[in-house]
Amino acid sequence: MYSLPIEVKIDIFKFLNFDKLHSVRQINWHFNAVIDKYELEFARKTLSFLSLVSDYFNEKLDKNKLKYYKCKENKFWFGKRIWNKIWKKNVKEVKKCNCDRRILSNEELEPFNFPLSNQLLEKWQTAIDKQIPIYLNIDEEHPLDENIAIILKNFRYKYSQNFALKLPVFPKNIEEMKIVRCWFYRLFQCYFDKTISYDLYFIFNPEMIKILFDNDNLKLVGKEITFNCLTQNINSLKFIVDYQLIIENVRIDFDPLFDDFEQYNKYLFKILINGGFKMAEISSRFFRRNNILFNWIINYIEASKDLTKMVDNILLKCSGFFNLNLKERGKNMRIKEETIYYAFANIYNPEMKYYIIFPERSDNDSDFDDILIIAKVWGDNIEYIKSKNNLIVFDSLCKLFI
Repeated sequence: MYSLPIEVKIDIFKFLNFDKLHSVRQINWHFNAVIDKYELEFARKTLSFLSLVSDYFNEKLDKNKLKYYKCKENKFWFGKRIWNKIWKKNVKEVKKCNCDRRILSNEELEPFNFPLSNQLLEKWQTAIDKQIPIYLNIDEEHPLDENIAIILKNFRYKYSQNFALKLPVFPKNIEEMKIVRCWFYRLFQCYFDKTISYDLYFIFNPEMIKILFDNDNLKLVGKEITFNCLTQNINSLKFIVDYQLIIENVRIDFDPLFDDFEQYNKYLFKILINGGFKMAEISSRFFRRNNILFNWIINYIEASKDLTKMVDNILLKCSGFFNLNLKERGKNMRIKEETIYYAFANIYNPEMKYYIIFPERSDNDSDFDDILIIAKVWGDNIEYIKSKNNLIVFDSLCKLFI
């Protein structure tokens, strides 16, 4: 196995599931290093849903909620037990519930064997002294406190799992930093095949993740990401940019502070041109004041030498866009059923075309609620659009292909 080329080792490891890969890691440092380097290509433990919530562990408020995270038994109701006794039926075993609900314990962690250099220990101690939290709040009504839990759900055929994980929000010592790092590492080894939701109150703090993992290239992988931030904290969006790997679609609702608007555009642009997933839905009132992001996207479509990583469908939502000047830039304008279509093509490959779609109106009319669609009309995205003809936002676009 050691003498095999790295390409062959990778192909072999691709046939292993997550648990078997974990066993291979334990063999020696060589296999562990190979799996670490190419881990995005290998199997991950599959869960369905992740969210960050508060008050789940406040005993005064949430005793009722807490009980749903304890395994329970489906016991026979009293009448059935009497009936069985009368007919001398011997019920030896009580049937257990298929649902696995529990609070995750630190005892489930593997022994911590990550080498801590003096430099990293110093960074960790600085983070402890500065009381850097492991989460950021994205809702002003829910400040950071110790009653925050990570809720994990797994929906599979005939059973479901519900886990609650509570970590120290402000780690107080090196031991707590180790615990946080171990759990975060396990989360980053999962694939969430439904939704990772940052719609409630909190999101992971990218500053703390950078400190914990010493700039390792980790990605939290999810099919669908939803992010709704009410605190105007630009660092919360930074987590999506740096540490989130999106498989199919993302929904972002975020209005930055005016001083952060340039950085906000840069973050969004980075997601849109490097994501490579199917759909991004972005809502912000700032699109009404400034078209920088839109212009960057159009320029990229026209002049980039590589459009393969760009998001296929981009939905920009705002109550009016200011002077887009599409009549001067777009080609082959079409008006159909009160919807305007502008076609843009790449100068290096004219077959790579995109449509810009929005309701017919004057470009200077900023009092109209708009959903502006930028859609790829080459490759497999046409079939994807056809498959989404039940979505209102794609209805007008589908009529061009169906």
